[in-house]
Amino acid sequence: MTHKAKKALSDAYANLYWRSKGANFVSVYEEDWDNLIILDACRYDIFEEEYLGPGQLQMKYSKAPYSPAFFQKNFAEKKCHDLVSVTANPHHRLQLDDTQFHSVYHLWKTHWNDEIKNVHPEAVKQVSTTANASHPQKRLMIHFMQPHAPFIGPWGQENIGIHVGNEHCRQDAMHGSYDVEITDPYSLAAQGEVKRSELEHAYRENLNIALESVRELLSLLDGRTVVTADHGELFGERAWPYVSKQYQHPPILAEKLLQIPWLVIPSETRRNITTEESDGARDETDVHVEQRLKHLGYTWHTQHRFRHCR
Repeated sequence: MTHKAKKALSDAYANLYWRSKGANFVSVYEEDWDNLIILDACRYDIFEEEYLGPGQLQMKYSKAPYSPAFFQKNFAEKKCHDLVSVTANPHHRLQLDDTQFHSVYHLWKTHWNDEIKNVHPEAVKQVSTTANASHPQKRLMIHFMQPHAPFIGPWGQENIGIHVGNEHCRQDAMHGSYDVEITDPYSLAAQGEVKRSELEHAYRENLNIALESVRELLSLLDGRTVVTADHGELFGERAWPYVSKQYQHPPILAEKLLQIPWLVIPSETRRNITTEESDGARDETDVHVEQRLKHLGYTWHTQHRFRHCR
């Protein structure tokens, strides 16, 4: 049996297993919200421990364990002309057509921070505030990249370092070469060079930095707001049928990858949502997508497919 066939069989088994357990696979676009805040790679259990604020929290199951599949399974071929997307995730560009939405703000292009090799949550908050004011009759989807690596907090940077390594990024930026080997903290953890406790500490720090901006947004947005994740994260758990420990978010239907937070912030008032054709996308190129995803720890494959570097 080929690797592809084995994976398809294991995915089918996992789907049946989780449904037999009563897993609530959420269809994001069809849910009831005016504002959707997505925290990339955010585990339910850690969000539950770290989030201190208003709202009603429950656990739901994502349809996908990694971002490309999340976009495909929730938005592919849908006309979301009632929706404005503010996204720091480059996979949005690769998996979806901007004309599917009323408007798209690609922050990975316009607000990239070379120091942290990512988009800072503060930038996401600022642009989301502007988008909120500019589109009062549209649903708003806001996609933060944190707690996804690289680790941007002071402890994470001092003890683990930038995700792909400053020297690699400097060479990439200077020479335009992306053929260098990338070493990320999850690979180091798999090799025993970074402890799980250190990995998790830096991850929690990333999450709390993002939550600072999320809390400020919650006080600014009008209407019903939901805070969730596209998928979770693995810190070395074993996930059937894989014998080895698994890290980050490989394309497997593991429990901690599928379990996501679903925090509802109710509102007495709702937005008066209207549907209109796209007002024009903020155009970017696939070259920029490739560069940004490299810094986030992905490597390029054919047909615009990425996997995490190991």
